[in-house]
Amino acid sequence: MRADTIPVRTAFFATLAGGAGLAAGYAAGGWTRDYFALVVADWVTEYTPAAVMNWSIQNLGETAEDLQVLSALGLAFGLVAAVAVVGLVVGTREYTAAPLGGALAAVLAGGLGYVLTGSLLQTATLAVVVGGIVAVGEGIDPRSVEAPTDLERRQVVGGVGAVLGIGIVSKVIGDVVTDRALEIEAEPLATADALRERVEAAQQTDLGVEDVGPPVSAIGEFYNVSKNAAPEIVDESTWTLSVTGGVDDDLEIDYADLRERPAEDRFVALRCIGDDLNGELLDTALWTGIPLSELFEEAGLEASHVEMHAADGYVASVPRETLEDGFLAYGMNGEVLPRAHGFPARIHLPGTWGELNVKWIEEIHATDDPVEGFYEERGWNGHARVPAVAKIWTQPKNELADGRLEVGGHAYAGDRGVERVEVSTDGGETWNDAELAEPLPGEDVTRQWRYRYDAEEEHEVVARVIDGEGNLQPEAETDAFPAGPSGWVRKTVIP
Repeated sequence: MRADTIPVRTAFFATLAGGAGLAAGYAAGGWTRDYFALVVADWVTEYTPAAVMNWSIQNLGETAEDLQVLSALGLAFGLVAAVAVVGLVVGTREYTAAPLGGALAAVLAGGLGYVLTGSLLQTATLAVVVGGIVAVGEGIDPRSVEAPTDLERRQVVGGVGAVLGIGIVSKVIGDVVTDRALEIEAEPLATADALRERVEAAQQTDLGVEDVGPPVSAIGEFYNVSKNAAPEIVDESTWTLSVTGGVDDDLEIDYADLRERPAEDRFVALRCIGDDLNGELLDTALWTGIPLSELFEEAGLEASHVEMHAADGYVASVPRETLEDGFLAYGMNGEVLPRAHGFPARIHLPGTWGELNVKWIEEIHATDDPVEGFYEERGWNGHARVPAVAKIWTQPKNELADGRLEVGGHAYAGDRGVERVEVSTDGGETWNDAELAEPLPGEDVTRQWRYRYDAEEEHEVVARVIDGEGNLQPEAETDAFPAGPSGWVRKTVIP
């Protein structure tokens, strides 16, 4: 083979192998950890410097997860392409009819898939696809290639077309594999119809403000922030929750035991610690489950702290008193808890940031010497009390038929509840009470508010909360890192 064609050929077929490997891996594993690229995504999360991760959480919000996935896909592509390069280099040292490079690439690609996922299907798929593409590349007869451009003319269209075909087929198959993996076979909640009626009744408190979400967020609209690129897949038939450590007796319950216990239903809100001051990572839902105190009484909890361990390796630790009103949820808005929100069960700790409300929970370990949690290791203080906030979600105001302006949003004050929302239309000089929606049952919930007024000139709208304990929301503005955002929300309005 002409020496000047080798770099072109190598780069071209390595690129094809990288793209085809990503696509075929998705077909074999779907958007689960049986897909090697998602294991790479876990690596990206684990080894991203804390400063970079914290900046991304604060400045990019949910977009940070998209960048995490894109970075992982790029790295996974690079790993497969590098395997292909090794095979192509070996295969072209001397032209031979035997695809030695293809065989080597198959072994390396298959090994990569197995080491990352342990899945034989992922292993075989990567081996066949990557090894096959490298074998085609190394099998080009050197006597037929007179110049590097000949390689491009004869191979690019066919190669790219083949990879596109693999990509389309893989997308269809991978979507089916993903849907099947996310399916839940658990029985519907026994009181599902009554719970949906409660949600519907709660939605009737909606003040009807344009651009402001309903009192109870639909499951698909409820914010979902995770260190993982995909939900953990936990089999309810083998799942157990253990209470261990500083207890009188270790306790273990399975999913059937959990569902058989007398259930409670609670409206509870969650807010992400990385939320912007006026961001939208704040939602309320109706959760079904059991009080954690029930389990702790049975086990005889004695230690000062507990560590909450999730099936995906996530850990969070809290003082014992934080768990007093805690909740173990297995239902959401009348449905079985979705996988993305922690199926089979997740923790709810009233008045805490979302990072402590552990999903996919499988062990609660009582201890007097707790470890630092995932985010605490990176400098976050998830134990800080969630501050009150009145979000201004109108864009930036609504114009009413009578000429008045309207601003509104959701207010939240953790487990203290929202007593009042005050609004200023002159930058904080004077204040008036906003109209509040009827409160949902429970304290740790959001509450809609709106304020209507007349104005003809540009002005600044400011909103603040008085919580259920009579405390005025602090004015000083702080960033999300390290203890969550706080301060009065402000918006400039031009009539």
